[in-house]
Amino acid sequence: MTRRLRIAALAVVLAAIAVPAAFAKAPAKTTASPLQVTPVGRVPFPDRAYVIDVPSADALPAMEIDAFQDLMARTYGERDRERGIDATIAWLTEELGELARAVRKESREAQLHEIGDVLAWLASLAAQLGLSLSEAADRYADGCPRCGGVPCRCLNG
Repeated sequence: MTRRLRIAALAVVLAAIAVPAAFAKAPAKTTASPLQVTPVGRVPFPDRAYVIDVPSADALPAMEIDAFQDLMARTYGERDRERGIDATIAWLTEELGELARAVRKESREAQLHEIGDVLAWLASLAAQLGLSLSEAADRYADGCPRCGGVPCRCLNG
């Protein structure tokens, strides 16, 4: 990994830290098969004074992660490859910052918009690196990759 790429990767990690822990702490009830987690019921947000209703899988059509990555590659792949990996990491980092701002200050619609942008840039980066998002997600198919728990039982979770 080049020095520039390591620095850019570090920037992505640092930007991700800025996103409130509410995403990681939200306990959702799920009915799960590998890589197809379907949240159902009500999800409390510990850092917030509200609970959201999460629809079942029957209520909303879902896009498979491989289909999403393929769609992003067909839609933006050529342009993103021309920009290169360093620029893609910079765009991803910018979108993570916008997501952090939306979580702190903006509406649910703005938050969904920014999460979508982060997913799109992450799919672009994975494609440029020759990686599969679904293979990356496999790491979490059985729950926490360290303790195997659902929910995680790690002490520093």
